[in-house]
Amino acid sequence: MVMAGPDHPRARGAALARLVGAESLFFPGTTHLMGFRLRNPGLQIVLDRELAPFVRREVGAAVKRFLEPRGLRREDITRWVMHPGGRRIIEVMSDKLGLTERDLAPTEAVLAEHGNMSSVTVLFVLDEILRTDRPRPGERGVLGAFGPGFGAEFALLQFL
Repeated sequence: MVMAGPDHPRARGAALARLVGAESLFFPGTTHLMGFRLRNPGLQIVLDRELAPFVRREVGAAVKRFLEPRGLRREDITRWVMHPGGRRIIEVMSDKLGLTERDLAPTEAVLAEHGNMSSVTVLFVLDEILRTDRPRPGERGVLGAFGPGFGAEFALLQFL
């Protein structure tokens, strides 16, 4: 995946997305929910059993808080570029955001092929959508990734 302007040679003929806006959310008192331990030979992810219930409680309101200042609702979004934190997290997002199997197919495909590679996995989901699904110009997408802290990153995309 390359971030470049529409005039870049690699952009010719490719499906493109414009970054319209982004926001970071941090949820105080949640540092225990997710983190990393440094182990030999690398990082080990730490997930608390309360993570899925927490996401279930918070994700719908978090997405709404992200969209409302931009004059948008969930129904205005046609593409969901969601971080595949694991099977339970995908089920929670489906349930709380009203996402369909089609909405989450790219997320599921990346999880099946690559697993959860932490927050960066969402960029693999975006690549999957751009390569295989070719969004129509004007469609809007929300990119959502979650990470230690507990934090969430949201980005509003418009496909070109």
